[in-house]
Amino acid sequence: MIAGQVLNLNEFTALTKDCLSHVCYTGLLSKESLYELYQAADIVILPSYTEQSSYTGIEMLAFGKLSIVARGHSLEDMFADNTAIMVSIKDDRENDDMFASELVKSIERALFMPERERTTMIQNGRSVYERKYTIRQMSQSYIDLINRELS
Repeated sequence: MIAGQVLNLNEFTALTKDCLSHVCYTGLLSKESLYELYQAADIVILPSYTEQSSYTGIEMLAFGKLSIVARGHSLEDMFADNTAIMVSIKDDRENDDMFASELVKSIERALFMPERERTTMIQNGRSVYERKYTIRQMSQSYIDLINRELS
């Protein structure tokens, strides 16, 4: 499952049409279909290195899926604590070939990851979701923020 906007969608779909796996572009799905897909997916990928605050990232943690995430902006913070395979961006965000190569390495790692490591990473992600991103936790964070600002 590839989340988010895909630039040059026609070009990208031409590259993925012969994949053994099913590739789905989540931005084109209804909420119900998206949730069904999350339940069926084994691995989810968020390859954006410009993402600021990701609802998709929260969904990935909530559904307890092995995640591959670009190491950039707030995603690195959201997926800290061994909760996802982080795709290295290095220092050059303009080098698409380097990023693509690192993404391929991350996908290969996910496909051949030992079950124990996979389970630990998924459990860590679910724990982070429960601790930070449930509606109750997010509501409390907003209350705390408002109270700090009013003090």
